Amino acid sequence: MNNYSETDLAQLHEELRTILKEIVRICSVLNIKCFVTGGTAIGAYYFQGFVKWDDDIDLGMKRDDYEKFMKEAPSIISKGFFIQCIKTEPNTPFYFMKVRKDNTLFVQQEFKDIKMHHGIFVDIFPFDNIPDNHLLAKIHTRLVQYLHGSFFRRQRKQAIVEGLSFFPKWMAETFAALHHAIHKLIPISFFSWRLKIVSSLFNKRDSQYVDVIVTSIDRMQSESIKELVSIKFEGIDVWAPKDLKGYLKNHYPKLETPDMLETLWTNHVPYKLSFSNNKEI
Repeated sequence: MNNYSETDLAQLHEELRTILKEIVRICSVLNIKCFVTGGTAIGAYYFQGFVKWDDDIDLGMKRDDYEKFMKEAPSIISKGFFIQCIKTEPNTPFYFMKVRKDNTLFVQQEFKDIKMHHGIFVDIFPFDNIPDNHLLAKIHTRLVQYLHGSFFRRQRKQAIVEGLSFFPKWMAETFAALHHAIHKLIPISFFSWRLKIVSSLFNKRDSQYVDVIVTSIDRMQSESIKELVSIKFEGIDVWAPKDLKGYLKNHYPKLETPDMLETLWTNHVPYKLSFSNNKEI
């Protein structure tokens, strides 16, 4: 569950607070709102701060706010921070944004060979409408997940190899190399663009629920993010879905009381963690 030393985890939390404060500042300047999701939502609801083993911060934005942040934040972000998305980091394997802190390292094992900014980060996810029709919603989700798979495999050849584990290793690696080389001929912006277009396909329609379509585990009522509520996280004023308890019940159905967290919690535990000016993996 937790392989960090107490010192490292405390310092990591401090770095994450710094990034969160910068995101909140930018949102205020741009007149948009982000809201807590995932483990950060658990921490905000039960502790007004981190779940003590947590090693990241998860935020969400409505698609319009997300696109505005991605477009305008790079020009107003403070020195020492980096907004990681396809427009600023063509090698990123992530379909969502990360705000990273310069001169730090949080290198995840599966991404350690990718040449990109590996600093300590806060995740920002886009939320899109889910069609009310159950069959249409299922088709929409499957299509988005397929397109995400194409995007991810285009960025990370090893993901193709891992998906062919039932073949001999030499055969899987040969196919992966060929598949990856062909897809590298297509600009990553195309893969990202079609993923965004299909994910946001129903945003012009009224719908009862929204979600991060790729993961399909962050479902919440649309009204919950239309009327966000103010909440404290580590002494920072942030926003949360109006029905935060309902969101947590859906996202973490096995979490009935906060004392169950220790048995349910998982974290990233990086390949390499550094708070210094070390830029080398």
